[in-house]
Amino acid sequence: MGSLTVKHEVRLSKKDAVLLAEAAMARRSTVSQILREALIEWFARRGYIGEQERKVFGVLPQEAFATNHAQKER
Repeated sequence: MGSLTVKHEVRLSKKDAVLLAEAAMARRSTVSQILREALIEWFARRGYIGEQERKVFGVLPQEAFATNHAQKER
């Protein structure tokens, strides 16, 4: 993942913080890793990350997400 040198603080509701911690524990991961993955996915879905990087991270383009989401709702 490279050198991680910038630190940011994020304000969350208590409920969101608890859910985030539970998700990290369930995945045997860290809260930081979950947040990094969420940011990568957010960047990819909005076109800030190129096709090759999306493939590396396993992120679908926004159109595919919309199609998959619609299929799940049926």
